[in-house]
Amino acid sequence: MLAAILCIAAFACSQNLYVPSTENVDGSNNIEALTQGRKLYIANCGSCHNLYKPEKYTIQHWTEKMPEMKVNAKISNENADLILKYLTSYKPGVGAENKG
Repeated sequence: MLAAILCIAAFACSQNLYVPSTENVDGSNNIEALTQGRKLYIANCGSCHNLYKPEKYTIQHWTEKMPEMKVNAKISNENADLILKYLTSYKPGVGAENKG
């Protein structure tokens, strides 16, 4: 029962997260990596706590928190890198219309 509630909560929160678009792509990111990072963020991080919008925190904050969260959630280095790319790729005004 608790697992079902957490799953529903993660899905509901994921609806408010930006969906990467080509405007979020830069030299170190591509759309496939950002999309995969979003999926991993929802699947791994949403199973333990509410998902935070990437824009809620600074790049520095996400970068400092990721090592701790990676260990807690038992996320591989590769997946943690993809999640971090997603969380730090948000650009204000870009992708806001692409939530879902």
